[in-house]
Amino acid sequence: MSDYVSSELLEVALNKVTGFEFEDFACAFMAALDGRAFIPMGGVHDGGADGALDKEIYQADSTSIFYQMTIQSDYKSKIKQTIKRLREVNRQPRIVYYVTSKIIQHIDKEEDSLTEDQGVIIKIRDAKYLVAHINDNQGTKSAYYKYLDSKAEYLSRIGISSNLGFSEFVKDPSVFVFLQHEMSNKQGNTKLIHSITDTLILWALRNTDPDKSIFMSKDDIRSSIIEEFPWSSYFLNNNLQLRLERLKSKEVANREIRWYKKDRKYCLPYETREAIKIENSVDELLAINFLQEIKEQCFKTFSLGPKRCELIAELTKSII
Repeated sequence: MSDYVSSELLEVALNKVTGFEFEDFACAFMAALDGRAFIPMGGVHDGGADGALDKEIYQADSTSIFYQMTIQSDYKSKIKQTIKRLREVNRQPRIVYYVTSKIIQHIDKEEDSLTEDQGVIIKIRDAKYLVAHINDNQGTKSAYYKYLDSKAEYLSRIGISSNLGFSEFVKDPSVFVFLQHEMSNKQGNTKLIHSITDTLILWALRNTDPDKSIFMSKDDIRSSIIEEFPWSSYFLNNNLQLRLERLKSKEVANREIRWYKKDRKYCLPYETREAIKIENSVDELLAINFLQEIKEQCFKTFSLGPKRCELIAELTKSII
C-alpha cells in the first residue's frame, strides 16, 4: 500500500462518509496533527448533565478547548448550538474547533464573525483543510486508510459512475463509460482499433483478482467480449493476442495486465486497479463539484437553507 493519499480519493470519501465514520477519522486525524487526546462529551456524564450534549462534541485533554466533528451542512447553527449546550452544563469553552467533511467558503470571515458573535475563538477545519494536511505525517495518512479508504474503493471498478443511467437496450452500460474514458485519454499514435481492443480486454478482466485466485484465459476473455459485443468479432480475432502481449509488457503505463505463464491466464494487477481508481475519482469529483456549485449558486441567489439547496441541486442533476 502506498503511504501517499490521493487528494481526489479523499475528497470523494468525504462526500460518501457517514457521521460515525467521519467522527472516528476526524479524531484520529486531529490527534495526529495536534497531539491531543479527545474525550467524547456524550459519553462522560456529570450527574446526567452531558446527556444533553451531542455525541459529536469532544473535549481536548480536560481543558477549555472543544472539538466538534460533523458532516452536517449548517455550520453556523451547529456551532452556536454547541456553545449554548456547553454553557448550559457549566462548561466554559475558550476555543471551539469545528471539523467538518464539507467545504466552507470564506473561512477567515466566518471564523471572525462567529468568534465576535459567540465570545469564543472559533477555528474551522473543513474538507479543504483535511485535503491539504492529509499527508502531513504517518498518523494523518493512517487515519485515512483506517477509516475512509473503503469509501472510495468502488472507484477501482471499471466504468463505475454514481451518475450512470440505465437502458433496456444495454445489459452493462459501464463498459461504454469506460470506452469513452479510454478513447478521450488515448495516448500517442495508438490505432483506434487497438485502443478499443485494449479497453475491451481490461473490461473483460474487471472481476479478476489474484488474491482470490480469479483469472481468465485468452479464450475466456474473447468469449466474454463477444458475448456482450458480437460486432467485436470482426477485429478481435486478429488483434487479441497482439494486444494481450502489449498489455502484459511494461510498455503500457497504468494499463498493465498480469500474465501467469504456467496456467496461461490473465488478471488485472493491484497497480492497474489503483490507477483506474484515481482516474475515476477525477470523474466522480466533477459530478460532486457540479452539485456543490449548484448549491452555492442557489444559496447566493435565493438565500435558501442547506437542505433546500441540496434538493434543488439533485433535481437539477436529474433534469440534465
